[in-house]
Amino acid sequence: MRPSNLLAAVAGLVLLMGCARVLDTQVTSISDLPEGRAAGATVAVIGASEDIARSLIFRRAKDRMAAEFRERGFVVVPNAAEPRYVAAVDYRMGEGETTIRELSQPVFGIVGYTRISSGGKVRLAPVHGIIGYEWVPISVTTYGSALMVYIHDTAREEDEARVYEGRVTARGSCGRLDVVLDDMITALFEKFPDRSGRVRVKSELDCD
Repeated sequence: MRPSNLLAAVAGLVLLMGCARVLDTQVTSISDLPEGRAAGATVAVIGASEDIARSLIFRRAKDRMAAEFRERGFVVVPNAAEPRYVAAVDYRMGEGETTIRELSQPVFGIVGYTRISSGGKVRLAPVHGIIGYEWVPISVTTYGSALMVYIHDTAREEDEARVYEGRVTARGSCGRLDVVLDDMITALFEKFPDRSGRVRVKSELDCD
C-alpha cells in the first residue's frame, strides 16, 4: 500500500473512533422519597435560578428530565399547578483546561526494493512501509461540568422538604454544555433515585 493510501486509512480509522464519544461521569444520589414514590405523583421541573430558568439550554434539559420522570411513573405538570414534588435543576461548565500531549505517529519511507519483470526487462521498484515513529505534540482541552438536581416535597414543612439530592460530575473533551448536559441527565437517571457510582454514557449527540 502506498504511503498516501495508508495515511488515508489511518485517518479514516481515527475519524470513525472519534464518532463514538463516551463521557465518564460520577453520580452521587441521596433519596428520602417514600416507597411507591411515583404512582402518579405530580412533579414540576424548574430552574434553580432565574438565569437558568430563562436559558434555552434549560428548555431542552427540562424536556429531557420530564421524559425521564414520566418513564418512572411521575406525572409532569407546570409549577403553577401546585405539584407534590418540585425538581430544581442547576448546572455549570468550566472554561476548559488545555494541556499539551505527545502522540506517536508512524514515519513512512522506503523499506526495500522488489524486482519487477516486464517485456523482458527487469527493474527495481521501491517498497514503502513504516521506517520508524515520531512524537507529535497535540493540544487537548478538557472541560469539567456538573449537574445538580434537588427534589422538594411540597407536602412537608420547609426545613424537611428536600427529599432528593442528585449530583453528576464529568470531565471530557466536549465543550458544548447542551450536549454534555444531555449525557449527564442520562447518567443521573440511570442511578435514580438512591444509587451512586460511575456511569459511562455513550453520547447520541454530536459535539461539533
